[in-house]
Amino acid sequence: MPDSNPPPLEYPGLSDAIDATIQDLLSHPIDIDHASVTTVTRHINQVSALLARVADEAHAHSDHTRRHPEPDLWRPTHILSMASVSLAEALSGYTKILAPLTIACEPTPYGTVDDAMDRIDLHEAVDEHLPVIHRALAEARDHVKPDAPAPQPPPAPTPPAKAAAIGDVHGHPAPTPSDANTHRGPQPTTHQVLPKLNEAQHRALQTIAKHEIVVHLSKHKLVLGGHPGHHRFTMPMVEALEAQELVKRSKATSLFVGQRLLLTSTGKQALDALGPAPLPTPASAPVRPVPPPTARTR
Repeated sequence: MPDSNPPPLEYPGLSDAIDATIQDLLSHPIDIDHASVTTVTRHINQVSALLARVADEAHAHSDHTRRHPEPDLWRPTHILSMASVSLAEALSGYTKILAPLTIACEPTPYGTVDDAMDRIDLHEAVDEHLPVIHRALAEARDHVKPDAPAPQPPPAPTPPAKAAAIGDVHGHPAPTPSDANTHRGPQPTTHQVLPKLNEAQHRALQTIAKHEIVVHLSKHKLVLGGHPGHHRFTMPMVEALEAQELVKRSKATSLFVGQRLLLTSTGKQALDALGPAPLPTPASAPVRPVPPPTARTR
């Protein structure tokens, strides 16, 4: 029998705290100033505290499950462990931005080579790690977000009593609602606008649909595995497809084991509309000049 006082299955305020960090990051863009240094260091403290809280709750649930090994009681531990992976990924991204940010804020004379190189390093770090931070925080929030209650179906409307219509005389019945719509002409139909894809994204989407592509964590960075060699693509390509809500990762496993890439309903519609992806254009081999024949001597 399970313990009468198990750890709480809800995570009160945890998803709201992560969402507040996301909104604060969106409202404070990172630039070369001390305010950005304050923002990044504050978020490092916040994410570190959230990670410690998630680890403490995962430990409490794991200890309870060890004493009461029911399968249903293991789910909170699994959810919290996956949220800790996402928070750790976001924390790593923040630390990789902090170093070039503080160097760029040093009092280096403006316009010098050192100043230009520091600014380039910062912009490259922000472009590389900021999307990862946004995605990782969103995944952590979605993991610990409490399940919304199922919406109740609306009550069925009672059909009104049919009254004698004014036009229902001399063999001319009153027009029904469907007849009234005929006087308005054809009604426009709503079509979902599918995102535009280039040829490389089209091929990557088709490869994900046909093969078992897996994203896993290796040496503090995300890498891909399982895709054939002749249709290889990079992790930034996957993140671009995720941003367009064409691809998602399976939450059945953690990043340490590997999460399979799956097409969303929008991705399936886009692939069906585009059809087969065009083959990549083969790179033309350089033409080597043929040396003239040499005269033979006897």
